[in-house]
Amino acid sequence: MQQIKGFSKLTREQKVEYLKTAYNLGDDFEAVLESYRHPDKQAIFDDFSENTLTNYYLPFGVAPNFLIDGRLYAVPMVIEESSVVAAASRAASFWAKNGGFKTKIHDTLKTGDIWFEWNGDLAAIREFKAELSVFLKQAVKALTSSMEKRGGGISSIEILPLKGMEGLYRLHVRLKTADSMGANFINSTLEAMKEPLLSFFEKKGYDAPVIIMAILSNYTPDCLVSCSVSCEVEALSPYAG
Repeated sequence: MQQIKGFSKLTREQKVEYLKTAYNLGDDFEAVLESYRHPDKQAIFDDFSENTLTNYYLPFGVAPNFLIDGRLYAVPMVIEESSVVAAASRAASFWAKNGGFKTKIHDTLKTGDIWFEWNGDLAAIREFKAELSVFLKQAVKALTSSMEKRGGGISSIEILPLKGMEGLYRLHVRLKTADSMGANFINSTLEAMKEPLLSFFEKKGYDAPVIIMAILSNYTPDCLVSCSVSCEVEALSPYAG
């Protein structure tokens, strides 16, 4: 696929036709775009949300010529600043001529926790770490089997104390969510683990913990993708000063 020049000068219809042809999007793509240009738009917008008073519109545009890992993309952008779209398009064209953007997925591990209060001996329950992990994984197998087929699933499970807070712990679960963001998957898996966690403690003869909450974490240092560009120094000379 070749880069396109003068995209911003095309009519709306010509831009749509270019995207359809260049990316093999078919007539459905145009139909979806046209559905948002319905003559009776208000009836549609009123059903989007609750207590609708009026509408707050933003333009839906594209920035073409993003060469990412050897493939050209047109990036959708919803923004009112035309200069941002223009700058993104210009930058994309510059870097496309210099090899484009190179990405690398370092890892996709995400985390979630079941927070609970417990007055037992942490060292004692940690002796059953491997058994607990197998038990909980089996308990949520119905939720994780599909994700496992796609290369994801639960990577590890451990109980961690909260420093400075006696009796407060978290069941720390690390998961891979394959090609999805996985928020619903993680939260559903954690929720499904709560009852089995209680039963495991009771099975081992300990008082059941008091569960506070189960929730995914936004702190994901092991879910990391890097992106890089490079060019000859001379290529930057038009922008010096």
